[in-house]
Amino acid sequence: MTRQHGSAGRALVAAVRAATNGVGADIVLDPQGTVLLDTDLAVTAPGGRIVLFGNAGGGELAPLPPVGRLIGGNLAIGGFSITGLWAHAPHRASAGLRRVLDLLADGRLNIAVTEVSSLAETPAAQQLLAEGRGHGKYVTRVDG
Repeated sequence: MTRQHGSAGRALVAAVRAATNGVGADIVLDPQGTVLLDTDLAVTAPGGRIVLFGNAGGGELAPLPPVGRLIGGNLAIGGFSITGLWAHAPHRASAGLRRVLDLLADGRLNIAVTEVSSLAETPAAQQLLAEGRGHGKYVTRVDG
């Protein structure tokens, strides 16, 4: 594979390894497509799973690593598409949505929400998210 970690990727690998006593993460949820796949593989614990659920960068998706690397690391890579789930298994998508809404209603799930005060400020919020510096969900206030 030719994708490299880069300095930010190496720092992330070191931080995850330090936070997990060198073991790695059991699950990695990656909305970047395959851009960070080498980093994902480096931070995933043996027996762990990587879930690719988007392609936020919009680039062409790279091939997955050789099966030998996955078997040797006891790793699994899967994909998730909410659009595909709604299209092909709407009962599963609706059950998941119901579960999330129940957790929110019960106060057992807390989502950080940042309110963007106007449409004019929305591009700056999008840029934060694109750079990986955004946190939680962003909601733009639109006054009628």
